[in-house]
Amino acid sequence: MTEEKYVLAYLLSQYDPDLLGKYTTEDFVTPMAQLLFHFVQQYASRYNTVPSVNAVITYLDELKEVRQFHSAEIDWVKDVFDLASHNWSEADVKYFRDKSFEYLRKRRVDKALRLARDFLREGNVDRALTVLETTDVPVPDDGLRVGFDFDIVTDQEKVPTPFPTVNFITQGGIDKKTLNVIMAVPKLGKSYILIALGAHALRHGKNVLHVTLEMPRRSVVARYRAALSNPPTTVHDVLSGVSHQLVGSLGQFVVADASTLRCTPRYVNGLLEDVKRRVGVVDVVIIDYANLMQSSVRTESSYDRVGSIYADLHSIAVEQDVAVWTVCRTNRLAFRRSLVRAHYVGDSYAILYNCDSLFGLGSPFDKAPSPKKVVPCSVLYFREYPAGHQFYVEIDYEYCRIRETSHMPVEPVRVQEDYDAS
Repeated sequence: MTEEKYVLAYLLSQYDPDLLGKYTTEDFVTPMAQLLFHFVQQYASRYNTVPSVNAVITYLDELKEVRQFHSAEIDWVKDVFDLASHNWSEADVKYFRDKSFEYLRKRRVDKALRLARDFLREGNVDRALTVLETTDVPVPDDGLRVGFDFDIVTDQEKVPTPFPTVNFITQGGIDKKTLNVIMAVPKLGKSYILIALGAHALRHGKNVLHVTLEMPRRSVVARYRAALSNPPTTVHDVLSGVSHQLVGSLGQFVVADASTLRCTPRYVNGLLEDVKRRVGVVDVVIIDYANLMQSSVRTESSYDRVGSIYADLHSIAVEQDVAVWTVCRTNRLAFRRSLVRAHYVGDSYAILYNCDSLFGLGSPFDKAPSPKKVVPCSVLYFREYPAGHQFYVEIDYEYCRIRETSHMPVEPVRVQEDYDAS
């Protein structure tokens, strides 16, 4: 994982016994990160300093006698060495110590919540409470720049969705400070879905920034106008210049073109800052879509590239106090199935580690060409709310609108399969 690279690069370049003592081997996910951390911790405990690159190489050479290293693991270690060998300024040291501490807190809390969730599914409330009460989550000291948010959970601002089921589960809508992903089968109309989500937020007075990497800006604006017209107007009529009126009391929205060659999370963050200076508060950021972006970290691994993008987008959502929506593709397992499962996610499973919610849109039941399609939607994952529910969504391509519907030939069922990262 990209975050693990930065943590280990910091621990290799800076002797920080306080932070080193807070970490354990289990706080790292990948086996190579665990091996490297174990050596750094043991070396620092014995010599009161960080190991040199040569010392680490000697240690890894000794391990080769009992363990075969993959080329990807070797490349990963080289990346850590490159990061650790840079000349670190005081600002760099402070920044990476801050990030390393935040990563530790996030890992501990995330692991505890997932374990407690498993016990709750088994009906074992006592063990779930024990996990939450006994988990050691380190408290920031005065040397760390860590922001605290004392807002009461029930007072958090919500962003309503077009789906009553989701609004009911979340008690009003998606929370701000979250990264939300819709996974859909190919050719379903992912851009339409994102525009409809943005339009629904606008109807409720929310300000929306829509970043398009795929569809031309003119087409995006036309679809927003169709989705917000009253009486309803088709996308074709809007593009043809037919006069139409929009519903009243809308939030403000900005549509920005972005090049797939240059659009990184850092670019989106800068764009968001610029829009906030112009229109004030931004509530929702729509990205169509994140997998087309470039990672801020150079890597040939698709898993690391996509994981880095989604991790950075999650950080932007939290730091900028916005709800981020994007879509991702399914893998081939979903092509011939109506219901989408969490493990059908395409490109990288790292998406699952970094999002706050994941919804799966399956194949239409009616395969014939039609301006409207009804598809099953599964709530595959929620970080803060119950998951595993299913409802049906009607997509109206002509008027660029989506709504939840119960008009299906089968009864809604509860989806038992959910993503488990523990």
